[in-house]
Amino acid sequence: MDTIDTRHVSNTPGQPSAISGRHASHDPDFDRSVTILGNAFDIFLDARDAWRDASAAIRTARATPDPDWSVIHPLALHFADTTLHAIQSGTQLGIASMEAEMRLY
Repeated sequence: MDTIDTRHVSNTPGQPSAISGRHASHDPDFDRSVTILGNAFDIFLDARDAWRDASAAIRTARATPDPDWSVIHPLALHFADTTLHAIQSGTQLGIASMEAEMRLY
């Protein structure tokens, strides 16, 4: 029985690919592209998780300000917020781009 569980990326010629749904012979470039996109997607997901961890640390720092940092502390938090916002935006854009690329296959 031909199910998605019995098919794999390197299908026989003329059989639909389990990933792409297209009819094609084994294509090493396709396999490499899927691997590269998958790795890039993992990197973006790791960046998103790091952003969430850093955001939690910033929220904690804001809730417990250090009196010795009367001037630098707010500036450091503002810089961290701005940097993390840029990382979040780039990460979200990267994830959306990777998802769009994966849909092409």
